[in-house]
Amino acid sequence: MKYYELDYLISPELSEKEIEDLQQKTKSFIQKQGGTSDELEKPVKRLLGTPIKKKKTAYLTILNFHLEPEKIAEIEKKLRTEMEILRYAILNKKIVNKKISTRKPKSSLTETTTNEIKPTTAETILNEEKKEEKKEEKEKKEEKKEEKKEEKEKEEEEEEEKKIKKLPKKEKVDLAQIEKN
Repeated sequence: MKYYELDYLISPELSEKEIEDLQQKTKSFIQKQGGTSDELEKPVKRLLGTPIKKKKTAYLTILNFHLEPEKIAEIEKKLRTEMEILRYAILNKKIVNKKISTRKPKSSLTETTTNEIKPTTAETILNEEKKEEKKEEKEKKEEKKEEKKEEKEKEEEEEEEKKIKKLPKKEKVDLAQIEKN
């Protein structure tokens, strides 16, 4: 059996109960094919980069499972027939064994192995979205700083104009000539 991740987008028009039922339906279909699945993650509502089937938002759901590779085609057929699923991706995940040394009291070091799962494509996308949001926030702050600078410059120009208006005509002419030169 191989380890897979199923990422799929669910229509935003469904209620919470309908979304839950669809998740259970997908999980039970995988189990009927002889697979074992991990716990279901709560779906997250996401704004889509481009509309899919005329929808700008969707619920992202992730399901990790073990299944024989021959059965993946049947899972894909089933997913294509579900009208509520806008898009899906089945990813082959690799489990990496890392050795971690731990220290026991009054004894030598021993090595134990743990299973660490590499981040999924969906997790990577979410991390990238967070980075983009932070970048946009920085750009907005910079724009505000520039706007404040421009406002200060305008205020200074207006003050200079007021000073010039208060001066007698002779001094105004002299200032105008100086500015031209």
